[in-house]
Amino acid sequence: MKKTYNIYFKSLVGIATIIGLGILLLNRSAKTKQDFIEISGSIHYLDQEYQNLPIRNKGKYKYLVIDGTERVFEIFVGTDPGDFSPKLSRIDELTVGDTVKLYYDDNSYTRGELVNSLTRFIDKSGEPYFIENSGTDKTLGFVVLALGGILLIVVFTLKFAGRIY
Repeated sequence: MKKTYNIYFKSLVGIATIIGLGILLLNRSAKTKQDFIEISGSIHYLDQEYQNLPIRNKGKYKYLVIDGTERVFEIFVGTDPGDFSPKLSRIDELTVGDTVKLYYDDNSYTRGELVNSLTRFIDKSGEPYFIENSGTDKTLGFVVLALGGILLIVVFTLKFAGRIY
């Protein structure tokens, strides 16, 4: 009987993790420009490749380095069907030497890494040149929350039916 109890408990832990991920995605989609890290400076490097990057999907990324920083910002600009396309992408209008404000996020996976793929906004002279599509996070957050809710109902139904303990 102990083995079935472990299945029930592990299921609840897994579902809590799924629901937590959904909440995290919804929270991330609700962030405004002021909630991100801002850096300003002139563009030192801007190209479709940086050293050995991208590993896949050439042409769907731009790499940008701002003077005074060592970070390389990997920006997804793919527009093919099925891509999580940005809401606005005028990066091709930017050139080396332009002064921009870049807003990005950092997390445990990107902190300390040379390449950061969490660019959210790029402005030049107060005008937007790149806006990431946060609607993707919102939609995915709702889907993940719904999945967690459905799994929770299934586990509780199995518990009350006496199929798991």
